[in-house]
Amino acid sequence: MKTGHALWRALRDPDEPERPLFPTPESMKDRLNSHQIGYLLNVYNACKLEAANLAPKYDRAQVEALRDGIILAWESRLPESSLAPLPREHIVALAVTAMRAWHDEREALIARVAEVEAAQEKRHASAGVEQGGSDGRAG
Repeated sequence: MKTGHALWRALRDPDEPERPLFPTPESMKDRLNSHQIGYLLNVYNACKLEAANLAPKYDRAQVEALRDGIILAWESRLPESSLAPLPREHIVALAVTAMRAWHDEREALIARVAEVEAAQEKRHASAGVEQGGSDGRAG
């Protein structure tokens, strides 16, 4: 089945799901530009992979290994050329996994900074009490 026909069959009228959204594949191509069709095709492919439980999944260790390889080859074309052959779905899965890892690391860093600041404030407060005042000056 050609890509246009597969997409045409998948796009359904929201009010009448048994009917296609467009009367013919050709009418779909006439009404949508190539970017819109490409976007819909990406969504269609992602849904098919997810429904078949074949969506690519990467764990943090795999993303970190890829990151380390890219960093080693930073000044060359190797990073781009190693990612270029990957299907779009894999690039998306890698990006989402990396963003989750960055989010987790950021949250951990924020929590650690809050702990350090609280400890400093506590030391400051106790030093002020020992010196006879709560503002840190000798009283």
